[in-house]
Parts: sequence; C-alpha cells; structure tokens
Amino acid sequence: MFMIAPVVSPLVVNEDGGGFVDQYTSSPSKILSYTSKNPEEDIDWLKHRINAPFLFPQTNFGPDLMFRLQLEGGKLLTVALQTKYKEYASAIKTPHAIQKAVNSVNPDNFYRNERLAAESYDDLPKQTLDALDSLPQRYGANRVGYHSVLCGLFTCPTVAVEKSKNWQAYQEILEKIDDAKVVCNPDHEFFVVKFDAIEKLTRQMLPKEALSHLVKGLTDRWMENTKKREGSGKRKLAAKLGKKRAGA
Repeated sequence: MFMIAPVVSPLVVNEDGGGFVDQYTSSPSKILSYTSKNPEEDIDWLKHRINAPFLFPQTNFGPDLMFRLQLEGGKLLTVALQTKYKEYASAIKTPHAIQKAVNSVNPDNFYRNERLAAESYDDLPKQTLDALDSLPQRYGANRVGYHSVLCGLFTCPTVAVEKSKNWQAYQEILEKIDDAKVVCNPDHEFFVVKFDAIEKLTRQMLPKEALSHLVKGLTDRWMENTKKREGSGKRKLAAKLGKKRAGA
C-alpha cells in the first residue's frame, strides 16, 4: 500500500489587491508543488527544508517531477518521474529514446549532465545522493548503493493511434527492458505508468474525462496530418510523372 506523504505546511492561496486569486498560486500545481530556481533549492527540497509535496526540479537534475511515498509501515521512498508528452506514443518507442528517459531518473545520473559547468557543479551529484540518503525513515536504508528512489516513466498518450486500440506503448517499453535493449539501474526499482489507469482514475475529476478528450483530439489531429502527408505525396508523384511524360 502506498500513500502520498502528507503535506507538512498549510496551503495558502494569495489574493491580489482587487481580491482576485494571484495567478501564481491559483493552480493546484502551484499550490502543491515547488519549482526550484537553482540546484541549491533542489537539495533543500530533498533535505525536506521546503514544505511542498511535489518538486519540479531544475532541468539539468534529470527527472521532471519528484515526490515522496509513504509505505504502509511508515517507511518513505522518493519517486523520480520522467514524463514524455507526444502526439503519438511511437515517438518514444525507439531504444535510444527510451534509454535516454530511463537514464534521466537513475539516481547515479542526477546532475551528471554535459550542459553543466564542471567547475561550478562538480560536487553536485554527491550532494544530491547525500541529500536523498538523509531522508528520515527511508525505505531500504541498509542496502548498499540504494538511495530509496523509485524510478518511473510516464508517456502521454500511450496508445499508439496507428496501431490497434488494445496496443499499449508501455508494453513495448517493458519488452525492450526485458530484452536488455534498454538498461535500468539494477540497484533501484523501475516502473512504467499505464496511461489508461491514470485516465480511469481521473475520469470523474473536473474537467471530466479530460484525458480522454485530449487523446481523441491528438488522435484526430494525427489522422488528419497523416491524410495530408499521403495527399501531398500523391500530388508530388503525379507532378513527377507529368514532367516525365511532358519530356518524352
């Protein structure tokens, strides 16, 4: 059984001078999460110095979203989640694309990014792992090389519209991992979120069936773009044939 670790500070919604809700605190993501401004704030959140249940870390950190889970016995896990939003799921089915996403949530890769200036952040990877290990009551604290991180990947949508409705992209992702075409960190658990499960869970939340409408819109647009490409290809072929005939 998993529970989201409780919020440890009251939620405050600010109002502007006219009595309207401030735009920076009006959405749930602004109220329940914290978007870090620098690597130091990422470390502060990991050391539970920032009272927000969700963290949107710096881009060079690796994951897109981080939060904590409390297990039934009271132990805590840190979840590192990478999200991929694509118009159709086949955009993330290549081994290279999947491996890149998997690497981003591997704790051993946190803040190990070629875009970072080594002289400025050479100690940042170690600081990050130390901060993860400082979590009180963390699950598996005695496991060597384990930083109590649950690594995950969520692609939206995961139904590839060019295939049957029963085909799920997460299955192909797991198959490539099972076939060793994509390598995960063996010291940490890895999971892939099923889009249909999230859609079912949020179906009655306002706005109702939002994810279903999103997928339908993306599917319709994909089909429309496919028809346009096919039509363009036929026109180009006809134009080439016309030129050849004219030349003959």
